[in-house]
Amino acid sequence: MQNAYVKLGSTKDRNYYYRPSGRGIRLTYWESVWPTKVIKGEAYIEDPAAGWSGAVNPKDKEGFVCLMDFACLNSLYNSTGDNSVEWFYKEISLKPGERWSTEVICSPTFGFDSYSYASRSYIADTKVAVSGQSVQVVQALATMENAAPEEVDCQVKLYSFPERKELAVQKVKFTGVGLEPESKTLTFDGVLPDGLLVIKVELTGKNASETYETYFDPSSKEKAYYSATDYRLKD
Repeated sequence: MQNAYVKLGSTKDRNYYYRPSGRGIRLTYWESVWPTKVIKGEAYIEDPAAGWSGAVNPKDKEGFVCLMDFACLNSLYNSTGDNSVEWFYKEISLKPGERWSTEVICSPTFGFDSYSYASRSYIADTKVAVSGQSVQVVQALATMENAAPEEVDCQVKLYSFPERKELAVQKVKFTGVGLEPESKTLTFDGVLPDGLLVIKVELTGKNASETYETYFDPSSKEKAYYSATDYRLKD
């Protein structure tokens, strides 16, 4: 199913595509190397971990997120150089007269420059920075469909990997979550591990309680997206 063939934003800069996998969020984009384009990241995500895919122009902070039925999802795909967002469902066998139906939701976003999570309730992004032995987590949160401001409790836990030893936990309250992201910054002192850092985010609102994980590679001082690491996260 192909749901977009666009370049986002008024500057027409390249899109960045975020796809959830068993190896964390995977990023793909293209770089211009005249007279062609060089694609960074995988085209196919054969191990999708959730039923969403997002495209965003980080310069203009305009994008959109697509939700699909995870139970029927086989793989996520981007024809990155052609700016497409696509996915493949599992094979379905239908007898004569039978029908198969599914639901797709595509929501525009304004204010996000990357994505870490999306669902029927929330769109979220978790950024990590390191200063000395301190870890700074910037958590951005918006609702998917409801424009009315919502109060959401957010708990952020840090774990080492692969030991998954809990290093620290903090809670913060979002008081007016709407369609554009609200951001909160949390600082954790003295918790930087030698290896991969796992960030577990728990969101609890009036009508939803959801959890997701992302991770950070201290050695490269960046979020572990494309080609940084192939660690597999577990519950």
